[in-house]
Amino acid sequence: MKGFLTKKAIIVDDDKMIAELGKKALVKMGYDAVSFNGAEEMLSSVKLTDYDFIVSDLKMPGLSGIDLLREIRMIDEDMPVIIMTGISDLESAISAIKEGVFDYVQKPFTVDQIIFSAKRAAERRKMINQNKYYTTLLEEKNTELQRLYEGIKKRNFQLENDMQLASILQDCLYPMSDPNIPGWEVSSKIKSYEKISGDFYHFDLLDDGFSLVFADVSGHGVAASLYSAIVKAALLSVERSHSDIERIVSDINKFILNTHKKMSYSYVALVYLRYYSDSGLVKYVNCGMPSPLIIMPDGETVKLETNSPLVGIFDNSVYHEQEFTIDKDSMLFFFTDGIYEYKERDTLSGYNEFVDKIIVSKTKSLNQIIDSVFNEVISRDDFDQRDDITVLGMKLKGGK
Repeated sequence: MKGFLTKKAIIVDDDKMIAELGKKALVKMGYDAVSFNGAEEMLSSVKLTDYDFIVSDLKMPGLSGIDLLREIRMIDEDMPVIIMTGISDLESAISAIKEGVFDYVQKPFTVDQIIFSAKRAAERRKMINQNKYYTTLLEEKNTELQRLYEGIKKRNFQLENDMQLASILQDCLYPMSDPNIPGWEVSSKIKSYEKISGDFYHFDLLDDGFSLVFADVSGHGVAASLYSAIVKAALLSVERSHSDIERIVSDINKFILNTHKKMSYSYVALVYLRYYSDSGLVKYVNCGMPSPLIIMPDGETVKLETNSPLVGIFDNSVYHEQEFTIDKDSMLFFFTDGIYEYKERDTLSGYNEFVDKIIVSKTKSLNQIIDSVFNEVISRDDFDQRDDITVLGMKLKGGK
């Protein structure tokens, strides 16, 4: 189907002269047109799916244009149908549109009028066929993604109507419980906007510490969840290839952009952090995430501001590493913007308000801090969740 159209059309009218005029108009716009003088003859003579659209008279002996529309809908519900009608039948034409007719042309019509309406119908058919094609292509490409994940086998993701299966994938992106990181307390809260989320975080335990990726994919729902799967696949393929975190993030970016050649999604904001247990050194790259908050033992606060571009947009992006050191009882807080972006709130003031809640609660235990700031937000009268929410807290228990 070159260009997603067959370049074939049908015209139906019991008046042979009108049927021939309409046929010539369609031929003029480059279509292989076939005409019939009755709906019954047309239905018994053609395979509807071989055509891009149908032009039909409204009032005909036997099956009327509305009757024909209903028959067509049972065979191909997406077929654009254009109705031809006289001035006295405008009320019937309006009723036909309510029944699902794509357009109507008023008799007597000119060739240009038929061509104008037919071009619109062809564009509609092209769009529908494109959507079907790319949906099928996405479903086929899901099989390639499945191989990248341990524990995910024989999953057939359906973007539009299979939320349950996508939820199984989401379970693989989140730890089933707060991970056990030697020397650290870890606490988190997660609230998806829909049944599945585009947020995720991932720890990798190393001989000299750990790495953490805390990520937020643009959007939410099925598309965001599938994109999260791509991001995590990229991470798993490169995270232990070397220790240079700028290069790791750059490799993740390249992996995602290469995948874009086959699947079209959006982008991801993330923080990639590496902690060295012997020295207390922390290196990080912040690619567009809300600035994580560090509370030092003396109460000093540090915000890990964005220092690098978003991931998955430009192939020439350069990522910048920064570092700091932490001591015993230091606390790190990571969160996605869904925790403070709701209603018509200003992003900056929402961020500052949420950070202040954490700072005010700093004398509590880590679990109490995470529980209290999370529950305080979602229990507000004006809370109207518009995005996935993830909050992650960490506290260094002993030594550097």
